Amino acid sequence: MLDCCSDPPRQKYDLEPWPEAPVENPNEYEPGGYHPVLLDDRLGPDGRYRVVHKLGFGGFGTVWLCQETRNRRKIWRVVKILSAKASKEDCADLKMMELFKAVDHQTMRKNGVSVPLDSFWIDGPNGRHLALVMEFLGPDLTRLFNAYGHCSGLMRDISFQLLEAMQFIHSLGICHGDFRPQNILFRLKDWVRQCSEKELMEILGEPKRAEVVMYDDDDNMVSAKDEPGKPEYLVGCADISYGSGLISKELAVIDFGVAYLSSGHPAQSTSGVPGPYASPEDICRLQHMIGIKSDIWSCAAAMFEIRMGFTPFATNNHGPSAIPSMELSMGPVPPPFRAICQEWERKPIETEEELQGKPESELSWVTTTAKRQAEARRNFFEMRGAEDFLKFRMLSDHIMFLTPAQAANVVIQAERFPGLIPTWTKPDVDPDWGYLHQQSLYLKYQVPREEIDVFWDLLMSVFKWKPEDRPTIETIMEHPWFEDRKKRKANVVKLIASTNNTIPTPPAPTEPAVNNTDSNKSDDGNYIITRLGQVKSSITNWLGFHFWDKSNNRTRGPVFLWRYLWRPCFKAYSKIDGWPASIFWFFMIIPAAWLIDRRIARSSAGVGSGGFLFPSSMRGAH
Repeated sequence: MLDCCSDPPRQKYDLEPWPEAPVENPNEYEPGGYHPVLLDDRLGPDGRYRVVHKLGFGGFGTVWLCQETRNRRKIWRVVKILSAKASKEDCADLKMMELFKAVDHQTMRKNGVSVPLDSFWIDGPNGRHLALVMEFLGPDLTRLFNAYGHCSGLMRDISFQLLEAMQFIHSLGICHGDFRPQNILFRLKDWVRQCSEKELMEILGEPKRAEVVMYDDDDNMVSAKDEPGKPEYLVGCADISYGSGLISKELAVIDFGVAYLSSGHPAQSTSGVPGPYASPEDICRLQHMIGIKSDIWSCAAAMFEIRMGFTPFATNNHGPSAIPSMELSMGPVPPPFRAICQEWERKPIETEEELQGKPESELSWVTTTAKRQAEARRNFFEMRGAEDFLKFRMLSDHIMFLTPAQAANVVIQAERFPGLIPTWTKPDVDPDWGYLHQQSLYLKYQVPREEIDVFWDLLMSVFKWKPEDRPTIETIMEHPWFEDRKKRKANVVKLIASTNNTIPTPPAPTEPAVNNTDSNKSDDGNYIITRLGQVKSSITNWLGFHFWDKSNNRTRGPVFLWRYLWRPCFKAYSKIDGWPASIFWFFMIIPAAWLIDRRIARSSAGVGSGGFLFPSSMRGAH
């Protein structure tokens, strides 16, 4: 019998020292797992590829930056070595290489697609591994919003490229099946492919090594370099930042590992796309409904994350958790999804006959009730002037990676050099500063309400329960949010080609971009209610943080605030509603502003934006 209270077994292998750069688990190097690779190893036929740095790792294997030595120009390549258990003669990557074999490389590049250029096999101590040779590409789009979200035109250009890439993929009779920002990368500028090793290492940084160690029976640490199948050391992954000046504006869609023919359906009950980007038919595993329109849903979800900085519905890989959010914005779950969702909610399944004539009844909601739905919409409108759940989330504030001065600089670059990705450097932050103090340095930004209204209209045309109700890619391209980018494509391509190898000189910083939150006026004239809702939300955020109690020379936290301020306020607030509630929150501003001012006085200290409610330009007025 197992002891449920016993400590879990410790993994045999560890690292010494643990590098600052991301690194894989050394215990993945076992039979069927990763292939051990060291710097300066020679890979491929006749040792064609010399290992120089590591770029990534995952459940599939490891990714290495290599120099192609047989080429006179010594072009940089990427070698992706799959784990032994993932390496198969009939794996999807090899099948996709065969499907794209007839397509010219320049045609694929022009249409934003990148597939492996070559492949070879490696017989190692942990098994037989498939190695794929690929282009040297830049970072993916997962955190693009935090760097360039305040550049609306750039976000639209990149989103339009996603549609063009998907349109090209579908024209070949292929569905990607895993279309998400992690599988969409920036291409590097042409000169990077042929730059010297010294120049590239100055940008990427020298590889960080961590020795692989193990523990003997006496808990003594010894080197694992003589262990079969274990590398002597692991290498920390290099990072190419958005503002490094290396990346171009061109995109490359990669990873066709779960792709399938658009004339059919995926081999499994789901395409394999994670929950945040999965369509309802993918979440409910209705295999016969998964196809081109499921890909279009994933593309819309990817555009949403790129433009807004977060995923539209699910926040994790558990697809069913997205259904309540979908129902709030898309309406009650219809058949055939309804029966599956009711099983998840453990509710009795109704027939289609029982649902007839009940489109607005309480029984028509699976994950909520009509009363709660109406209450939620009322709260959404009170706080941000939007009844729809998705638009309510879109009107939230975001903390960028840039200071206000850097953000203004980036906007100027984007306007002067529309064919380039603006350059910037990571702000210098004192490591001794607390998290909140560091956050006070960065720009707080909200996407303008006017743009959100148009973008939301585009999204809701795609976010439909049934695939047949979703528009085609061509229809989406014509949407007003893209501002006739389809007609301007030829000029944009010429501009990118003429500036692809040009690094602009960053202009001098100007006045920071103003946070456009005054555009949240409701169309029904309820501006005061909406504005008070925003203040209430801001106060809630602030009172959830620690603040400095100067009289007692100590930090006070959420427990103190909850006991002496927040809980009594909630008790009083629960007894009132409507206009009395708004008046209550208005008078709450006075004590809350005092607390916030004390917090700002300590955290700003002459730097930063001055906090959430009071910009730095107003600090002198206090």
